[in-house]
Amino acid sequence: MSRTGYGDDLPAQGADGNEIVATHVRSWDRGQQIEQAEHLQRLADEKRRVREHRGLDRLARAARSSQAFLRIVAERGGNVGSASARLSRLLDAVGAADLEEVLVEVLERDTIHVGAVRQVLDRHRSERCLPPPVSIPVTRGRHAELVVTPHSLSTYDVLKKDSAS
Repeated sequence: MSRTGYGDDLPAQGADGNEIVATHVRSWDRGQQIEQAEHLQRLADEKRRVREHRGLDRLARAARSSQAFLRIVAERGGNVGSASARLSRLLDAVGAADLEEVLVEVLERDTIHVGAVRQVLDRHRSERCLPPPVSIPVTRGRHAELVVTPHSLSTYDVLKKDSAS
């Protein structure tokens, strides 16, 4: 006889709306977690896909030319995931304005690879007597995806003139 008399030996099902997403033998043990390897793998794949899109969105907001750059990388059979990750690190190191400027130049020259982006960035920084970029992660968590677009510092000159009067 079953524990409750209501067909306890029937399989349990997990559903998402009207779609059954899991079926397993019912367990009456407390605290037992029932997992299926293929469900965990699908979850891991979905999380990876979301993370990649978030990075691409961040790049697109910060440097509009990154979309054209990555599209060409894909068309030429390159690794878009690796290229976007490397561009994201450069974005962190040099900022949106510098990355956009360099991406435009690289696209015009049709030298579509991250090594060319890095080389042009280094040349631009050297011409301005700036040190090589260093990426230091400052934030973690929900603020890590923020994009800060720099503005002209000349607006502060007005404040200086007003205080000198």
